[in-house]
Amino acid sequence: MSVTRSVEWGILLGMRKIETVEQMPAEYRDVLVKIIHALASTEELRRKADTATRVMLERKFGKAKKGKAK
Repeated sequence: MSVTRSVEWGILLGMRKIETVEQMPAEYRDVLVKIIHALASTEELRRKADTATRVMLERKFGKAKKGKAK
């Protein structure tokens, strides 16, 4: 498959590839923002879960000492 400057499939077939957000149809921009928001929310939830798990384990077992395990 070769690299081209135009779309080779889908409803944008034959159009020049989108390189900036200003070139996107408004509907595509909206979907892209929703996807980015969902990914960011998922990452934030993962961080919160990791923090909650760490705090729970520290309360149960005490803080882990940094350094090499013996």
